[in-house]
Amino acid sequence: LPLSLGASFQASYITQPYLWMLDNFSQFNACVIMCATTAIGVYWVNGLLFLLVDIFHRPQALNQFKIQPKKGFDVYDMKLLRKVVINLLTNQLFVVIPCCFIYAWLTERGYGFRVTREIPSAGEMFRDYVRFALGDEVIFYYGHAMLHTKFFYNSVHKIHHEFTAPVALVASYCHPFEMLIGNVFPLSLMGIFLNVHMYTCLLYTSDAADEEDSVDLGGRRIIKKKKNSIRAV
Repeated sequence: LPLSLGASFQASYITQPYLWMLDNFSQFNACVIMCATTAIGVYWVNGLLFLLVDIFHRPQALNQFKIQPKKGFDVYDMKLLRKVVINLLTNQLFVVIPCCFIYAWLTERGYGFRVTREIPSAGEMFRDYVRFALGDEVIFYYGHAMLHTKFFYNSVHKIHHEFTAPVALVASYCHPFEMLIGNVFPLSLMGIFLNVHMYTCLLYTSDAADEEDSVDLGGRRIIKKKKNSIRAV
């Protein structure tokens, strides 16, 4: 939340690092570093923080939103933990980072993100956020539907379903192909196609990574509870 609010209101602790990157690195390198560190950094920070909630059940108020409150991640199972970490790092190193290089290459040639020192206005960011959200939903929906076909489920998607209880850290535990189709493309393709400002892309990526962790923490239960409240009224 502090990151999102700071970026939206152009707080100096957000804008200054962005401008510093542009001043001290080439456009290509700045694009690679900012895209990779935002996507990977936010995912790990949120995932590990939410893992602490699963381990210690603090704050207790969050337990009511868990779909399976008595199930969680066995952090003391080192074999399982090693398996998850290796999977996540493999996807980040061999899917996320290569995509960052490709996007930077496209950006440098005028086909990717728009990179300028001028921070986009609130109106422009809101417009592009709506575009991002709509594109994200459509791309994710059809990509996920494809992953649930017999061939792709058996060879790709079933890896993600090895964990039957929602745990934030394993939100992106999946096959590398699913990482590309189901995570990277939905979050980034609209920015490439519409030449969205890099600053807005980074903000949306950070929010999306946070939302992905939050949903697997138990966000579906929150949505369900809200719907039930509406029906009761």
